[in-house]
Amino acid sequence: MTVKRNELAEKYEKVEGTIMVPIKYTLDDLEGLLISAWEGGSTYWVGKVEVNHPKVAKQVAYDADWATSEWAFNALVEGGSIYVEDNEGGEYKGTITLESFKKGFEKFVAHRANQSALNFIYNGSIDGGQLDAGDADGVFQYAAFGEWVFG
Repeated sequence: MTVKRNELAEKYEKVEGTIMVPIKYTLDDLEGLLISAWEGGSTYWVGKVEVNHPKVAKQVAYDADWATSEWAFNALVEGGSIYVEDNEGGEYKGTITLESFKKGFEKFVAHRANQSALNFIYNGSIDGGQLDAGDADGVFQYAAFGEWVFG
């Protein structure tokens, strides 16, 4: 029995699968992403940000500096949240928690895998030096809105 080349090609086109590869990341990796988004990556679309820290009885408005961004990340680690909305009339609004930030990072990795652009993974871990403010912005948007809206 001979198999025609076109029939064989059709069989190959129908074969597909998913490879799940564990990638280790730490709170330091997530903190670096939040700080990078806060201080530069997301500033072009952010209109309003409020940090709700569970151990501090005040909300802090958005200020693109290191001290505020680090404090915002600490709020997430302590169980707090970051409310964010866009600067185009507040059409996009969302609340970021530590869990949603982790999920945002996972969505970002899946997005980059679809683009064959996983140069930030080295030896099964994150190489933060390969992630820039634009990448951090993507993670921030996925965490806040569940999708990459701007940029």
